[in-house]
Amino acid sequence: MRCGDTNPALETPTRNHTTVGKLALWSNGAGAFVNRWGANGEQWLASGTVTCGAVGTEMKDPGGNPIPCTSEADGGTARNDCAKLEAQGALRVKCSVSSDGKTYQGSFTGQYLDGTPLFFPVDGDDFTPANERNPASEPTPYTFASSYNYPYDVDASGERRLHNFSFTTEIRYWFKYQADQNITFEVLGDDDVWVFINKHLAIDVGGLHLPVKGSVVLGGARGTELGLVDGQVYEVAVFHAERMASASTLKVTLPGFNTAASVCRRN
Repeated sequence: MRCGDTNPALETPTRNHTTVGKLALWSNGAGAFVNRWGANGEQWLASGTVTCGAVGTEMKDPGGNPIPCTSEADGGTARNDCAKLEAQGALRVKCSVSSDGKTYQGSFTGQYLDGTPLFFPVDGDDFTPANERNPASEPTPYTFASSYNYPYDVDASGERRLHNFSFTTEIRYWFKYQADQNITFEVLGDDDVWVFINKHLAIDVGGLHLPVKGSVVLGGARGTELGLVDGQVYEVAVFHAERMASASTLKVTLPGFNTAASVCRRN
């Protein structure tokens, strides 16, 4: 899938620049295709560290010994997020005590997710000066950490990687509409994300925000509202703007692909 457009009329020297690329989509096993974090279709593994109660307020085992990373009643001095995450199916792999000795810290790992919290399609473009690049945090739902403590993208040495922010993305593809099928288009992103189907605004998650999900189900009355006719082919246009130099998240789930090979015949 191609991203970007080559239109010199839209470019202003020293101010903006067009980069054309491709966004690889992978089958999600449910009849749609979605972008993923890994170059070979690897999904992102959600993980993170959360506060798990105050030291001294632990629940007790049958022998009366405190159970680390539990909290019977902390009087509001420290949250206990461990129980909540464990109830959601996340796996706690480590329990430690904070540097001040007052709270427990639980390290969790959980489900694999589509999309990516590190969407930086123009990192390889030298149009943006190196001194204008910034580190990127990994926000929810791709981490279990609290919003004030999102982890940063780091290299093998633990140094924060610098990324090229402040870009816009344009993605286009075509699908065949079938009125008797309900198909779902879904996006998740920060910041602005808009989806146009047949040149009608179908999904609007505009604004400056943490990752927000938007979706539309085509079929029946909704298809009619968008001017769709059974059996016809229509364009989907996704517009995305990354406006805050803190995180860049994008998931685009697109159904309706015709995966059969094209056949050309001489008239």
